Amino acid sequence: MNVSVIVPTRNYGRFLADAVKSILGQSLPAMEVIVVDDASDDNTVEVARGFGDKIRYVRLDVRGGAAAARNTGLKLAVGEVVCFLDSDDIWLPGALEILVGGLEAHPEAAGASARIVNVPDSAMDEALACPASLVERAFQCWGAGGLLLRRNSFEKVGFFDEGTSIAELVAWVSLARDQGLEFATFQELVVLRRVHGANSVLTMPTLAPGYMHLIRQHMERQRAAASREPQS
Repeated sequence: MNVSVIVPTRNYGRFLADAVKSILGQSLPAMEVIVVDDASDDNTVEVARGFGDKIRYVRLDVRGGAAAARNTGLKLAVGEVVCFLDSDDIWLPGALEILVGGLEAHPEAAGASARIVNVPDSAMDEALACPASLVERAFQCWGAGGLLLRRNSFEKVGFFDEGTSIAELVAWVSLARDQGLEFATFQELVVLRRVHGANSVLTMPTLAPGYMHLIRQHMERQRAAASREPQS
């Protein structure tokens, strides 16, 4: 199973190397690693180019947001399955092997989801040294890093909504489920999500209305589907 790993990034040059190294160090190698730079103005380009031909680096000249960066990577990807790893997060060794093995065991599934854990930036080295100590705090991942998706599922659901400013992966999974796609879930911990001062999803309470909008969209799709069902 050929895997394309897409790394969207913006102004995370200080974290990017750790993310890419965790991909390149997997026991099951990815077919390609695509780093999509969303018009960064820090040292992201220098960090990315430091990996040479081990990765494909693409820069967007105009900032488009995370969804646009993910869609850019999708259009370039050639693997039969794709996974997104955010540039401030880290895959544990064996993560890709776990995700691919899970998807192969469920050929009917559009994707496979494992588990993620939040780790303070200052504790990353300790977490990497002893990830087993974090298992009890892990939770199911419907976002980047812990979700592997079949490339052809995007032909049915479409790409990410570039009008969505947050949780575009969660919104996509919700839409996919409403369209009948299935996802296999697994208990293994595969990704460490770095918690730092710039995590918009974790540190900005103003994003709550955006999540409510996603919930409303999901409920509206469910009501619309129910109204189309024949009445007994």
